[in-house]
Amino acid sequence: MKPIIVADSSCDLNDVLAKEVAIQRVPFALTSNGHHYVDDETMDIKAFLADIDASEEVTQSAAMSPQHFINAVGDAEEAFLITITGRLSSTYNNACMAAREMREAGKKVHVFDSQAASAGETSYMFRIHQAIEAGMTFEEIAAKEAEIAQTNYTYFILNNYSTLTKSGRLPRIAGNILTSLSICPVCRGVNGEIGLKSIARGMDKGVKRLAQHIAAEAVDFSQRTLFITHIDDPERAEQVKEEILKLSPFPRVEIMAGTGLNTCYANRGGIIIGF
Repeated sequence: MKPIIVADSSCDLNDVLAKEVAIQRVPFALTSNGHHYVDDETMDIKAFLADIDASEEVTQSAAMSPQHFINAVGDAEEAFLITITGRLSSTYNNACMAAREMREAGKKVHVFDSQAASAGETSYMFRIHQAIEAGMTFEEIAAKEAEIAQTNYTYFILNNYSTLTKSGRLPRIAGNILTSLSICPVCRGVNGEIGLKSIARGMDKGVKRLAQHIAAEAVDFSQRTLFITHIDDPERAEQVKEEILKLSPFPRVEIMAGTGLNTCYANRGGIIIGF
């Protein structure tokens, strides 16, 4: 029997991926504007966005317990647990605790820190899935951890800075200036943290700059899948897809709506790329 994959709910999926990959997701718990949400397939993202807009307080998120991972693995004898970057959440540590308990019960379990989030975590997860489908052993796949982490890419552009300002990560006056001047930072994940690649005036120019940065990466795009997450903006996701494919020949593209956790951080109009 093949290993199963368990990921947290920062790992975005669409209907195609949910059917293709043997995956279980464990949800974050989210609180915004006094309302509580479970970050699963039933979550009302539009209501959540309305709560984010209405609240002066930053949205709170709570990582799942080790038991949630154990329950998701269930009767499977082999499992890979994949989490959002350990630099942003305690999820990785909780997954490691769950793995130790399951190993004591005789299961084979390996935990991967994706060093990413959203589409970046999806990309990481999909490469594990491809290794499983290629017939690699559990041990061979576990040994690929460093290789995957070093060659997995996450980019993003934001159209709204409210979460960053509410959380204090960006001074409110700076967020107001960025918004009023239509400044669009193009960012890239670097070892699980955020790195600024460049800035552009407006989202349209930001999308073109994003496509240029991706094309400049030393990657054989013909061997990769492009994952695009949008936050309540499918039209923008299609624009991003078109711009990237003009410069980088990805043979497959999957567009996904962001989960609750990713919606919280990227806000309405945000775009996250993984490959």
